[in-house]
Amino acid sequence: MAKPKDFSLLLFRSAPTAWDLDDRLAGASDHPICPVGRETLERAIDQLDDTTLDVVLTATDESSVQSAELLAASTRAKVRKLKSIDEVALGLWEGLRPEDIADKYPSASKQWVNNPSSVRVPGGESLIEAERRILEGLINGLDKVKAARPRVGVVVRPMTWGLLRCWLSDAPIDQIWDILRDAPMYGWYEAEREKLESIHGTVGVQP
Repeated sequence: MAKPKDFSLLLFRSAPTAWDLDDRLAGASDHPICPVGRETLERAIDQLDDTTLDVVLTATDESSVQSAELLAASTRAKVRKLKSIDEVALGLWEGLRPEDIADKYPSASKQWVNNPSSVRVPGGESLIEAERRILEGLINGLDKVKAARPRVGVVVRPMTWGLLRCWLSDAPIDQIWDILRDAPMYGWYEAEREKLESIHGTVGVQP
């Protein structure tokens, strides 16, 4: 079978954890869905009605896997875990609230708010590095989907979701906070193979 030219992607944020509700940066730390998060996720999935998917690609942290399994059960899809689309690693900032970061790292905190792509968190990765990893992981995962015009769920943590949404919307990385602010839990995106295969030459390039 020839490779599909286009993909319909259902980009889904994983359900909130206790750290999310407490406004703590989670980064690569691993936490389960909290009860409020599960209720939020179930309401979002109910809105999909009779949507079906060919596969659900998910990050490997506990909240993403739990979210993906619920989404897959509702859409009659299989779940495939991809470590390459795990959340942005935030090193020493993981577990901190914004006010903690502003107190301990005042200069970097201002950069993080105004120009996040320029910041490498101590012990973590930059958004540009994370974007490359995530996008290359996504295309590798999509390459294994055999349907003629695949409908694929992608379940990831919030910052990864924001980076993917920026890229799919042709928005610069530094708009990630605007993208994440009051954003829906999920959205459909059409992705052309030609654009996806251009990843190796374009990710990390700021307009």
